[in-house]
Amino acid sequence: MRGETELISTKSYWKYIDNLLSQYTLSDLQQIIKFLAEEVAPRDRSNFLDKISILSTKSQNIDNNSSDNSSDKYPKENIDVFEKLLDKISAFKEDVLDQLENASPDERYDYSYRNNYDDDEDDESDCYSELTNNAQEFLSEITIYGKKGFYTEARKAYEELFPVFRKQDDYGRGLQISAMENDYIKEYLLFYLVCVYESTPLNERSNIFHDCFLILTNNILCRYYSLTDVMEVTTKELSNVDEFLPLWIDFLKTKKDIYSLRWLREAIEMKLGIEGLEKWSINHGKDIPMLYISWIESLKKENRYSDIVNVCNHALEFLPSNLPLKANICDELILSTQQLKNNSINLSKIRLEAFMSKPTITRLLDLWESENELANKQKIIQNATSFLTKELVKLKKKINVDTTLDNDIFTDSKEHLEPEERKIHPSEETLIHALLLSNKYTEAIKTVDPLSTLGWSSSSSRQALVIGIFLRTASSDNSIISFLQDCIRNSLCYEYNSERDEICKKLISTYTKILSLKPIPTTELQKHLCWVKKKIIERVDEVVGNKHRGAYERVALAVTACSDAIKNIDGDMAAYKFYESIRNKYPRHTAFQKELKRC
Repeated sequence: MRGETELISTKSYWKYIDNLLSQYTLSDLQQIIKFLAEEVAPRDRSNFLDKISILSTKSQNIDNNSSDNSSDKYPKENIDVFEKLLDKISAFKEDVLDQLENASPDERYDYSYRNNYDDDEDDESDCYSELTNNAQEFLSEITIYGKKGFYTEARKAYEELFPVFRKQDDYGRGLQISAMENDYIKEYLLFYLVCVYESTPLNERSNIFHDCFLILTNNILCRYYSLTDVMEVTTKELSNVDEFLPLWIDFLKTKKDIYSLRWLREAIEMKLGIEGLEKWSINHGKDIPMLYISWIESLKKENRYSDIVNVCNHALEFLPSNLPLKANICDELILSTQQLKNNSINLSKIRLEAFMSKPTITRLLDLWESENELANKQKIIQNATSFLTKELVKLKKKINVDTTLDNDIFTDSKEHLEPEERKIHPSEETLIHALLLSNKYTEAIKTVDPLSTLGWSSSSSRQALVIGIFLRTASSDNSIISFLQDCIRNSLCYEYNSERDEICKKLISTYTKILSLKPIPTTELQKHLCWVKKKIIERVDEVVGNKHRGAYERVALAVTACSDAIKNIDGDMAAYKFYESIRNKYPRHTAFQKELKRC
C-alpha cells in the first residue's frame, strides 16, 4: 500500500490510471462508481453528482488515448483567450510591483526585533495573501493552456508573471511560493520548463533551457529539481530527447555551478548508462568526484555488488585522502561486502578510513560501535585520536594560529562543490570525545585546562564538555545527565543540527556503558574531581560575581551536578561542604540562590 505522504509524478500517475482502467470492464467501472458513491457523506452528495455529470459531458470530447484531462477551455483557433489572459497577468504584475514599492510597515510586527508576531493573529490578515492567491490562480490557468500544446504562449505568460515572486518590499515581505497551499504549485512551475524546452529550437535549447532551469531552481522554487522531474510532470514525451541529451552533456560540462554538475551526472546516466558513468568517473572523477556515487547508485539498481566493491576500491585509491565523499564510498563498500557475505575484508580498517575522510563525531561513534569488545573499541578510538592530534597540529601550522579553531568545518567553500566534496578539518571537540572514549581523562583535562570558564555556553565549549562527561562517569544522578546534555548540545556546531538529539543520546549512553564495563579507579576519580571542583568554582565566580544573570541557571545546574558526584566519591559531608561554600559565598544574589534551590 502506498504511503500517505508519497508523491507520485504526473506521468507515473496517469500511466498507472491507464493501466488500471485497461483491466476493467464497463460493469467493473459501474461498480467502482457505486462504491465511491456509497463513501460520500450526505452533505457532499450534491457535489459528487455534479462532478459525475461534468465528467460525463467532458468524456464525449476527450481523446481516450490522452491522459492530459484538462478541459477544452482554449480551442486552438481562439487565440484571443490567451491575449486576454496575458493582459490580465500584465495588469496584475504592475499592481503587485506598485504595492511592493509603496508598502507600509505591518503594525503587528516589530522590525527591530523580528519576534513580535501575535501567534493568535489570523494568517489571512497578511497584506499579500490575496495577491498570492491570485497569482496561484494565474499559474493554474497558464498550465492548462500549456498542456493543450500552446508552449510558446504559455511560456510567455509564465515569464510575465514570474517577476512578482522575485520582488520584496522594504520590510522583506512579498508573494511567496511557500505560502501557496495548492498541491499542484510545484507541477505548475515545473511545467514552465516543459514549455521552455518545447518552444526552443534544438540548437539553442541547452543554453536557454539551462538559464531558465537555474532561475526557477534558485529564485522561485528554491531547491534542486532534475531533468527527470521535468519529464515526469507531463504525460507526453519530451520531443527529441535522444538528440538533446548529447548537446546537453556538452553544454553542462563547461559549467561549474552545483546544479549544472548534478544535471550533468543525470544526463550521462540517461544517455550513456553505467558504461558512460564508468568512463566519465575514470576520466573526470578527480574534478567531479560525485560521478563515483552516480556510478555506484546505477550498479545498485541492478544489484551488481561485486562491481560496486571494485568501484569502491578504485575510488578509495584514486580520490584524495581528505575528501568526505570517501566516507560515503566506504559505507557503500561495507554494505556491498555484507550483501556478498564476504568476510575477508577488514571492516574496521574501512570504517577508520571513513572517519579519516570525514572526521566528525558521528563517524567517531560509528567507529566505537563497529567493535564488540571494550579493548577493541578503545584501540580503534586511539587510532582515531592519533589521527586527530596530527591533523590539528598540521592545521594550526597551516593557518598559523594558536587559539581556538573555527567550528566551521567546511574549509573549502567553492559553490560548485557538493557538501561531500568539500574538505573537512577535524574539530577540537571531536578530539576531546576521542580522548575520553579511549579513557584518557588526564590528557583531555590537560588540553582544556587553559580555556576560559566563560566559554561554557559556546560551540567551542570543550572545558564544559570534559567536566560534564567526567561528572557523568562519576555519578548516575539525573541532574548530571541534564547538565551533560547541555554541554554536548553546546559543543555540537551547526552541521549536527539535524541529528543533535540523537547524538546526545548516543554519547550519554556510550559513556554510561564505559563506566559499567570499566569503572574509573577511586584514586583517579578523586584526582580529576579536584580539578572539576576548581573549574566549577571559577565558573561561579566569573558568572555570579560579574552578574551574568542569563547564565545563573546553567551555573546552578553545574554546582548541583558536581555536588552529586562528590557525594558518590567522597561522601555526603564533602558534598554538603562544597554546596554550602558556594551558596554562602553569594548570600545577596537572590536570583542565583533561587536557581540553586530549584536545581
